[in-house]
Amino acid sequence: MNKKIIWITGIHGFIGRHLESEMIKNPDNQVFGLGTSCHLGIDHNCISKPINANNLDILLSKSGNPNYIFHLSGGSSVPLSIKNPLEDFNKTVNATEELLDWMRRRTCDAKLLIVSSAAVYGDCSISEIPEDNVTNPLSPYGLHKSLIEKMSKYYAKNYNLKLVIVRLFSVYGIGLRRQIIWETCRRIFENSDELLFSGTGLEKRDWLNIGDAISLLIFSIKLADYNSPIYNGGSGKPLEVREMVNKICSVWGSKIPIRFDGITRAGDPFSLVASLKKINSCGWTPKVNINTGLIETVAWVKRNII
Repeated sequence: MNKKIIWITGIHGFIGRHLESEMIKNPDNQVFGLGTSCHLGIDHNCISKPINANNLDILLSKSGNPNYIFHLSGGSSVPLSIKNPLEDFNKTVNATEELLDWMRRRTCDAKLLIVSSAAVYGDCSISEIPEDNVTNPLSPYGLHKSLIEKMSKYYAKNYNLKLVIVRLFSVYGIGLRRQIIWETCRRIFENSDELLFSGTGLEKRDWLNIGDAISLLIFSIKLADYNSPIYNGGSGKPLEVREMVNKICSVWGSKIPIRFDGITRAGDPFSLVASLKKINSCGWTPKVNINTGLIETVAWVKRNII
């Protein structure tokens, strides 16, 4: 059987590490990566440099023509994008155009998956957001993800690239050392007198376990074509932020009082919950229950937070 050559940009990140771990379970897969601080099991197949034509050529010389490219590289923080929008632009938009244009010039026929974000939607009053909903990003992070979607669709249509776009919602799980689960556990561990959070706590989010996120990416890349379809990546189940914090505290065994300051953070939508009708119709559904996922994640945090 022919080996499948797989590229992962942003391979050192939270999602990239999990994707690499899953892909190498199949002996027919050869995984190569591009990232700024590569590590784990494939260092010899990884280039620790930014995305540009020269570095992509170096990766090509190491791997041969790729069959699949997972493009995970880019900015990953709404607050940081607000603090330094140009840096986020360079990480997300410039890097993506470098990859797309390299594929155009090399007439690369690999299937390409672009990871985008639910942040492109902005603040929606709809309970479950479909992919054809209007996009109105509230932050540079969301704006830049929206720009790479438009760029990708242009390249697919005009330069015959086969690609698919996945808009991930709130991905959580083992290995993520930031965001609400890690921060809540950290404050509990530090014996805070009170757990204080921004917002009202009534904000709704769609929490997707990292295991489901990886299964979705692997499933979705096979749907890449010249029409550059877009799919939501979530659980389809809303959960208020205060409920999430209460669940984390319950799993930990903490009884520290919880309070929300009522101040909405810049760039923070009130509700982001995915409609999964489109991806469900293709044959994919999430499997990990939020309670099961939290038990596993909080247990991992307890082992690693010191």
